[in-house]
Amino acid sequence: MDRKGFLSCGGGVSERGRLLLLSDGSLVRLLEAIYMAPVHIEVSNQEEACITLPKDVKRVIKRGVWLKRGERRLIFAHSLISLDNLSERMRSRLVTGSHPLGLIIDEEVPCHRKEGLEIRRMVWPEKAIELGSPPDRALWMRRYRIVADKGLIALILEVFSPLLTDRYGHKA
Repeated sequence: MDRKGFLSCGGGVSERGRLLLLSDGSLVRLLEAIYMAPVHIEVSNQEEACITLPKDVKRVIKRGVWLKRGERRLIFAHSLISLDNLSERMRSRLVTGSHPLGLIIDEEVPCHRKEGLEIRRMVWPEKAIELGSPPDRALWMRRYRIVADKGLIALILEVFSPLLTDRYGHKA
């Protein structure tokens, strides 16, 4: 569902979850504001690849990261980042693996926007287990693309811990 559809149904999501799912800003900054503590990333995989899009083939970095508070996994993010629209500095910062994509884009591409937001609830057993939930647990996810004047920067899929989204969940 899109932003309007999500707002009309509510979906039993906590206020914190609604804020995170509908955010246009950096999730790292939001999580740090919520917890008043640092949030760090753990890169689970990162590799260069080629993908076929409707108009052409793009060279991308495929990247999977966890946003974590201490040892607790809060959000899994899978990104396809266009190498064609990255500066050398951005690429270097991504390759080191210690910088969140959202913060890099905020600093390096001041005129960017998120488009095509879709929010769903789905069962993804592997990610549920990695988030400390039963494998049959439905998880809130969102996907969108980040674009700038140069074109597509990244396609993003984010999977949220039930601790962030459940109305009556535990504190993360």
